[in-house]
Amino acid sequence: MAATARGQPAPGARPCAHGRHTGRRLGDLGRSRYSRRPGARQLPGRPEPGRPHALPVPSDRLVMSPLALRARGQRGLSLVELLVGLTLGLTVIAAALALYLSSGHALRSTQATTQMTEDASVALAILRAQIALAGYSNPSGLDSQGQMTRAFTGQGLFGCTGGITPTSIGHPQLHDIVCQDDPDQADAIVVRYEADTRNTLATAAGTPTDCLGNSTPLVDGTHHLADNRYFVHNHTLSCRGNGHSVSQPLVDHIVDLDLRYGIATPAASAPDDVTLRYLTAQEVSGSAAPPSTSPLWRQVKAVRLCLVLRSELEVQDSAMTYTNCQGLTQAAPDRRLYRAFHTTVSLPNPL
Repeated sequence: MAATARGQPAPGARPCAHGRHTGRRLGDLGRSRYSRRPGARQLPGRPEPGRPHALPVPSDRLVMSPLALRARGQRGLSLVELLVGLTLGLTVIAAALALYLSSGHALRSTQATTQMTEDASVALAILRAQIALAGYSNPSGLDSQGQMTRAFTGQGLFGCTGGITPTSIGHPQLHDIVCQDDPDQADAIVVRYEADTRNTLATAAGTPTDCLGNSTPLVDGTHHLADNRYFVHNHTLSCRGNGHSVSQPLVDHIVDLDLRYGIATPAASAPDDVTLRYLTAQEVSGSAAPPSTSPLWRQVKAVRLCLVLRSELEVQDSAMTYTNCQGLTQAAPDRRLYRAFHTTVSLPNPL
């Protein structure tokens, strides 16, 4: 084989890609290899004509911008996750609202019950104190038989089932009073006794007063007579005294006043022992005309009181039932609280 000149390639040998005598540089080769003919389709991933092909950079040397990093770190919620979150949130809100409403309802009911109890205590205290004074008169001496004499000897107690008619409540005499005799209405009671500075609040002039603080009249020039009439009007316990012609309210929110009178009946075997049977005012009066003349009114030894009160506001979610003065279950007409209060008063004075 003939020797070739130094630096010249042998015949038929391929030129070296890194030699000086390649005839074309790598850049020209690349451009010619990837040059785009007119009308030729650009292959995806190929460099555009006229631009050198960039070698890939190792992944450990890639540098990403902060915006790209934040975009890659963000992630949204799916519809199911959003619905579950909304459901849990609404459940918590509903539970908190129910707890708030329940606590508010309980607080209102407690306040209403407390107010009813206070009103009942005041009303029962007034009636107890007044009924216990029925027939009272300060002893003034002894008669020929050694019995104590009193200035007031009239009838000290009288009652009406269903109240007193408005036209007769102001009559000064008991026999002029007309009862309504309606068991579905609140009862009324008349209490009479000798008034003095010890059992009434006297005026500045020292005159005994009635249930409203008005001066009582002087009877026969010997004593002052208190004639107090208690009744329920417009859901209010009211009193009309004989010191003034106008009645006045005492305690509000009174629905019913029920009175039972304990009549002393001597036992046949032991006359000194007596039993009490409680009657309504209509039963005590019986067929007597006028009703106040019934002899049973002089035999009353005790009075049972029952007051039904209602709350000022409607604090219930719905109308309730309650036990009335007769021990029967009764439906309330509205959403107020209703409750019955009972007490018994003993009568120490002769009637």
